[in-house]
Amino acid sequence: SSNCKTGMNREQAAEKLQQGFKLKHKYFTDDEYIHIIHGELKTEDGYNFHEEFWKNNIFIDGWEVVD
Repeated sequence: SSNCKTGMNREQAAEKLQQGFKLKHKYFTDDEYIHIIHGELKTEDGYNFHEEFWKNNIFIDGWEVVD
């Protein structure tokens, strides 16, 4: 059903990241998120979230904006 909370797909997530939102994934722990800082995709603790992670099949969907 349309109100099922499956989250955003990777394309939607990328759009939100570009808009400056922080995002978390269903497989992240509660305090983990990614965001774009100075044009680079980073984790909450400042590490690069590399493109090979981003392109992993587990990240095809299951994203949501951090409140």
